[in-house]
Formats: sequence, C-alpha cells, structure tokens
Amino acid sequence: MPPTIVVQPFLNLSPEQRQATVRLRAIHFSKDKTFPENLTRFESPRLAQPDAREIHSVVENSDEWAESGNTLIAGAELIQRELILPETNQRLSVLGLLGVCVHPDYQKQGYGRRVVESCFEISRREGKICLFQTDVPEFYDLLNCRRVSNAFVNSKPSAEERRNNWWCKAVMIYGDPAEWPQGVVDLNGLAW
Repeated sequence: MPPTIVVQPFLNLSPEQRQATVRLRAIHFSKDKTFPENLTRFESPRLAQPDAREIHSVVENSDEWAESGNTLIAGAELIQRELILPETNQRLSVLGLLGVCVHPDYQKQGYGRRVVESCFEISRREGKICLFQTDVPEFYDLLNCRRVSNAFVNSKPSAEERRNNWWCKAVMIYGDPAEWPQGVVDLNGLAW
C-alpha cells in the first residue's frame, strides 16, 4: 500500500502521534540526521498553543497511524495567525506553515512536496495566504511560492522573544500576491 497523507487537527493526535511528530522533527533537523537523546528542543512551543490547527502527515499505512502512530514519513504543521498591518491597523488572517520535515530514509521521493501541497490545498480552499520561512526557497519556488521582503515585527515580545523574528534564509508566501501587503507586518507573536 503506498504512503498516504493524513490530516488531523492537532488536538486529535494521540500522545503517541505527538511523540512521533517530535521524533521526526528531531531526526530531520538534527545535524547528523540521527535521533538525539534530548528531544526538548524539537518540541515546538506552538504545539501546545491554541493556534496549532492541524498536522499533515505522510504515513505508510493510514490505519496504523490512526491507531498507533506508526511509521511517520513526513510531516508539516499549519497554524492560524492574525497579523497586524501597523500603518493601517488592519488585521490579516493567514495560515502559517512550519515544521516541514521528511525522515532521512524517505527523502528525495516526493513526500515533502506531497505534505506541503496538502497544506497549500487548505490555503486555497480557505482563500488565505500561507506565510512561512525556509532555508530551501528553491523548493518552494517550484510550488509557485513568492519571496517577500517586508519588515516583520512582533508587538508581543517577552524577554525570550526579543530575538530576530525570522531565522531562515527566506520568508515566502503561497497564495495571491496581490493580497499580500507592502510595508511593515506585525506577526502579533512569535515567528514560526
């Protein structure tokens, strides 16, 4: 049976599925692509927040994933975020894409693309722009994404959050570029 994409609201994930998501992120984002002993730094603080909407997962057998959290191949997370445009004080509701990762044994087989396209389908269906950061903008260029060069601020920083809002090479959007504002954009919270 070929791997399938399973989309679930984050709050519906079992503890085992949440742990599998953290494990996959740890393997994907670790420098040597091995399973690190300390998983704490791979546990997204957003996973416990109300803006964590849903997890998109590619699994070998969707029945197994639904029951036990087995064999997570790729994953991504969508969050709902309301941005503020300081110049006009308008609000802009977007979807944030984060945590896109593929298990090293399954890379270069199209699973990352499948899970990202699944997220973008929701963006299209809801008529919302998807905003994200990446160190591989060339991959997203192939999916009709556009780089943006706005100045981003966070009007809600705590002492820990006063660092640079985005840390990757590029900030990009998926969706109608005509709907994306010019000028300063307030992330209204942490970058993702």
